[in-house]
Amino acid sequence: MKISLLQHHEVDKKRWDTVIRQSPHGLIYAYSWFLDAAAPGWYALVGDDYNYLMPLPVRTKWKLKYIYPPFFVQQLGIFSAAKCISAELTTAFLYAVNEHFRFAELYLHEKCTVISDSNFPSENRVNHLLPLQKNYESLNAAYSTQLKRNLKKANSTGAVIRSLNDVAAIIRLFRKSEAGRISNYRKADFSVFEKLIGECMTRSMAEITGVFDTDGTLHGGAVFLKSHKRITFIFSGMSRLARENSFLAFLLDDQIKKHSSSEMIFDFEGSMDKGLARFYKSFGSLETGYTFVTLNRLPKVIKWLK
Repeated sequence: MKISLLQHHEVDKKRWDTVIRQSPHGLIYAYSWFLDAAAPGWYALVGDDYNYLMPLPVRTKWKLKYIYPPFFVQQLGIFSAAKCISAELTTAFLYAVNEHFRFAELYLHEKCTVISDSNFPSENRVNHLLPLQKNYESLNAAYSTQLKRNLKKANSTGAVIRSLNDVAAIIRLFRKSEAGRISNYRKADFSVFEKLIGECMTRSMAEITGVFDTDGTLHGGAVFLKSHKRITFIFSGMSRLARENSFLAFLLDDQIKKHSSSEMIFDFEGSMDKGLARFYKSFGSLETGYTFVTLNRLPKVIKWLK
């Protein structure tokens, strides 16, 4: 198979997005407009005349172009309308990456596996998914006892959940919180996120919900992406009162309830953090894996500096 490297401006975005939309393993992160916002200047590997696509977020440092994992993009990899992405195909694309770039960090979606003896260093990452085919009563029955107790506490406050159009309000809550103060996000990253969610909202592919107290004050909010029969929990911001009253669980439960008895999958976007993993598992989610691959052909002196 011929695999070609294209720069951002060389990609036929109409053909690209058609393949992503038709892909049985497609993800919202792989649409061209999503990449434009999250990773401006991205490159791509295109195989077999747009039958196989691999987006490559690219930056330049010390005149070296390298592939990096952008904020708000959990997984990429190879996308195709074909049902199967073989380990041989994935490995062939990784060799093409290695040919063009001296350094790359790649998070590959769960359908992309690497041949074990390919010499590409890889690690497993954890995600948590909850299929929503069952009715809400059945889904709720699988919740942990502690989660049910926390949801009862949230309900007892009289707080209500309403839709929002203001992602900036959720960002402000996050930045004021302890999590926001110790996060790696910079002001520029939040600007990118606002633009990104704006693009999703114009396409009806995102929903923002907030928790308001009886006085109408916003205390917590969450942002969800919707694409490929998947609801992805991508971001949240909580006040201290919200954390004390389990409003995040309240918001996640609301989405699960609204989309129960459907073909949707709720994607918690997983975590290697044991506390968060335990929280996601309390909803009855299933642990799934995806692959992190590092390619490094940097000169020794640059490896040392990195």
